[in-house]
Amino acid sequence: MPIVLTRSKYRFVAAALLIILATSGVGLSPLVIIALVAVVCATQVRQDLYQSGQLIQ
Repeated sequence: MPIVLTRSKYRFVAAALLIILATSGVGLSPLVIIALVAVVCATQVRQDLYQSGQLIQ
């Protein structure tokens, strides 16, 4: 049975990733932190567009 991720589950996963990044990314440069946060946020936007049917693959 496949795992179905709803928007709220994607948001929870993104929040968890950002918390992990905040706690474990102490030694990373600020530019790397900003880039990783931007990737997580862009992935959320892409997933929202995909689930709403507005994103054509």
